[in-house]
Amino acid sequence: MGDAVIQTQINALYGAIFAENTEAAFANYRLWESLGFAMSFWYHAMLTIRSKLYICIAFLLTGMVGYAVVEVTERRKLSRLRHHMNT
Repeated sequence: MGDAVIQTQINALYGAIFAENTEAAFANYRLWESLGFAMSFWYHAMLTIRSKLYICIAFLLTGMVGYAVVEVTERRKLSRLRHHMNT
């Protein structure tokens, strides 16, 4: 159930941010998602669970920072657009 919520929210976010180029955005998303799955299958037998957890935490933090950057950027764009419409 948690994965279903996350997947729908990511798709909605990409649809909103890349409204003019959705096909490329979703293709890019699926490419990186598949690459992540492939990499995790590749290294699963080579690393300890502790190492895998550190990798997951690093990707989680990177994703959180990336999401924050996107949110700030989009809010600034919206703020500038509203400012230009009011003047």
